Amino acid sequence: MGAGEGTSSWRLLARVWAPLAVLAGVEVFALGPRLAWSNPRIWLAQLLGISIVALLIWLATLLIERGLRLVGRRTSGLDVALWLLVVVVGCAQAWELAGTRLPVPGKPLQLLTLVGILSIGFVLIRVVGNRLGRDPRGLWLGFAALLAGLILFQAARQNLHWSGGYASAKPALIGLVGVYALLSVLVLLWGSARRALWASALLLLGVLSVRATTTNAFELHATEKADSSAGSGPPVLLIVLDTFRADAVDLSRETGSTTPNLARFASEADVYTHAISNASWTLPGHASIFTGQPLARHRTDFTTVPGFHASLPPELPTAQQIFKAKGYRTSCVAANGVLSPPTGLLRGCQRFCHPSREWFTSTLPLRLGFMVSQSRLARRGISLLLVEMTGLYPNARANEIVDQAIEEIQGEPRPLYVFLNFMDTHPPYPTTDATPFLARLSYRRDLLLMLAGRSSYEGFAEPYADLLRASYREQVEQLDRELGRLFDSLRQRGWYDKMLIVVTADHGHAFWENTEIKSYCDHQGAYEPVVRIPLMVKHPGQHQGAVFHHYVQQVSILPALLKTAGLPPLPGDENGGLEADAARGPIVTEWYPLTRGDSHFLPWTRFGVYKDRYKFVMENQTHESMFDLQQGPYESVNVIDREPQLASELRRELTASLDQAAQKQGTGAQKNPDVEEQLRALGYIN
Repeated sequence: MGAGEGTSSWRLLARVWAPLAVLAGVEVFALGPRLAWSNPRIWLAQLLGISIVALLIWLATLLIERGLRLVGRRTSGLDVALWLLVVVVGCAQAWELAGTRLPVPGKPLQLLTLVGILSIGFVLIRVVGNRLGRDPRGLWLGFAALLAGLILFQAARQNLHWSGGYASAKPALIGLVGVYALLSVLVLLWGSARRALWASALLLLGVLSVRATTTNAFELHATEKADSSAGSGPPVLLIVLDTFRADAVDLSRETGSTTPNLARFASEADVYTHAISNASWTLPGHASIFTGQPLARHRTDFTTVPGFHASLPPELPTAQQIFKAKGYRTSCVAANGVLSPPTGLLRGCQRFCHPSREWFTSTLPLRLGFMVSQSRLARRGISLLLVEMTGLYPNARANEIVDQAIEEIQGEPRPLYVFLNFMDTHPPYPTTDATPFLARLSYRRDLLLMLAGRSSYEGFAEPYADLLRASYREQVEQLDRELGRLFDSLRQRGWYDKMLIVVTADHGHAFWENTEIKSYCDHQGAYEPVVRIPLMVKHPGQHQGAVFHHYVQQVSILPALLKTAGLPPLPGDENGGLEADAARGPIVTEWYPLTRGDSHFLPWTRFGVYKDRYKFVMENQTHESMFDLQQGPYESVNVIDREPQLASELRRELTASLDQAAQKQGTGAQKNPDVEEQLRALGYIN
């Protein structure tokens, strides 16, 4: 390659990098919260990703150009680069909008279909433009404006989606993007470079108008009007620690505890050592907490089983709605994106905040990774890689949740209901600062191999079992420190003694304890590490804690809140509460297979019912087991043959409980495309 050729090649690289950098900046401004605009890590990660994409396009351009010359065809390198740029950026922007809905089976075929559509469109427009003798720079800029219009659509849709206004604003939004697309096409066919620049300016104005007229998931905003009446009950603080194991709380002693702040809180609260989650993942677990209903009743789960729905049935009131109706001011700060307005879980929240960086996984570099990776766990893997390389967690950290909570809890104690959701102990788990350098390099290498489809998540994770457990413990300790900061702030403000505070989890997490399931490192299936959760309740004015060893479950948390706050009980649950759990009916946990094909998600139903030291398990209504949890805490000692009478009794209780709940549930499954899109974006479904 001669000197002139080299200069030309580097100039070509600059011409590829420049529009990608502009699009990357537009994405940050359009999709990200205002707080992200001043975050240097965001910009560095974006520029690094864009530079890698630009370098790959440049190398591919040189190879294609050389290949065409070998067969006797000469073409401009800029033309080839433009075609590659259109295909890469167009596929990335269109993948979530069209790729997953194309009537073509299989991800590779969908990708090829998108490439074909974009290539044909690009070639046709270039041919027509050449025939008409139009300015090629105008064609280039016009096509860039057309692709960037997809960012505008995505930003507006996401912002409106999170603020709960997407359904009502959808026609206007589609019309806006349609007009913009038509304008871009006209510029492509009949415009000049100057007019194309005007079209690009209109894009920027569109982005600014979207940000000016819509709120988004990452900034606190009002979702419902406040009631004029004032309640008279105590302030309520409900804290749910996502993916938090019961044994992660070290209550052995406050001094020397790995979780000293939770230990101190527990010394002043009622502690329930045998708390069971009614479900094994976020959506149904929170639904049971907020409604006081078992999964078989509210049927809020994303599963292939008929009769279930991905959003909470409207006839079931939430805790937020109940407290709001009694004059409480309701505020919710959630790190988990599943707790979004479309799922209905946070109905009744007058103020809602989702301080997250999940939007970052929708930007061009990371979306390309999701699109081309053959791993079904691409989102988890790329999230891991993002954390490893930049320190940017997709989910908000505990300090961000606590900062927002402290801002919400101001002034004198008054009837205020605050719900906080923390995601620090939820995957992805990064390597710790104490991880040896070579071990960290090995971990990142295998992570890249998983993203390339060379291994499953199970195959990737198992060799790093000790590393992942250590990382989980580190996240627990960091979360404990932030909870301590929250409790100290409440004490200083005079709220702590007057508040009703509940600390619990939606589910736990397994680290290979259940040896009958190979590489079981996840939260699913109603297994013991997953369904054992912490539960601590501090009543107003309480300074001395008590420990209870009877079984309790998530559905009893709301009745306990209402009883302590002096509010009317749920219909049919007049004597409900945590102290009555032992007599109110069976303690049941349920699992239904999720609608995704990953092998690590169990493809069968699994139900469990508890009594004394025993857990009776029914899988697919056919296979039955009964485990002695005293002899084997992780379901390793099956005694169904030794205790047939007790097994028969528990079978009847389980069947009766599920049937009774099913008889009360509403009609039919409710399809909600907005919820499906949100769950798909978070990686829960494909």
